[in-house]
Amino acid sequence: MKVCSLAPLALAVSCSVGLLTGCSSSSSSSNETAISGSIVAAPVNGAQVSVIDVNGNVVAGPVTTNTQGEYALNIPNASINQDLIVKSSGGTFMDEATGSSANAAEMFAYASANSVSSGSSLSATPGSTIIAKLVMNHNKTMTQAQNIFKNAFGYTPDTGVMPADAMSASTDASNEEKLSGFRAAAFSQLAMDLGLSQNDQFEMFTALAKD
Repeated sequence: MKVCSLAPLALAVSCSVGLLTGCSSSSSSSNETAISGSIVAAPVNGAQVSVIDVNGNVVAGPVTTNTQGEYALNIPNASINQDLIVKSSGGTFMDEATGSSANAAEMFAYASANSVSSGSSLSATPGSTIIAKLVMNHNKTMTQAQNIFKNAFGYTPDTGVMPADAMSASTDASNEEKLSGFRAAAFSQLAMDLGLSQNDQFEMFTALAKD
């Protein structure tokens, strides 16, 4: 799949801060580090979430996301000193652009060695998935992948922010959470603008990383 004409989305996400200007875990043992986060194309319900290493070995999970796309799990402390990836597969979500129910495919959030500590939040979004694919599949460092993404889309995804649901953001959500949810929704709009179904946007993430 060849994905072109990224300028409209880049403009939308880079300008989205201005649109938001007016907007107002699990327990762990001493040998484990508890983390939490969310899986958001829109919030993905029923996704299977694991933490894997760079070789694809499962080091924690799987656990299942709730209706808000949230998860919590414990990582063995012995695994914290290596690069880790939150990997999500399956589940369903309500696509923002089409208003239709959709089936989620794989999404990722990449964490460099020793960047995870107890209470850390790691959320997977379209942006974090593209960056993770650049690292995992295209021999980029984390910094290189982030720079490539920023040059294309005008921002760097923050996996430490849990995105608010763009369709029904809580009044308690921070501007950063609302902005992250808006940016996730922008990829649904991009998929529709390219004539892709709501289910095909996950192939679009792969194509964007390849391009």
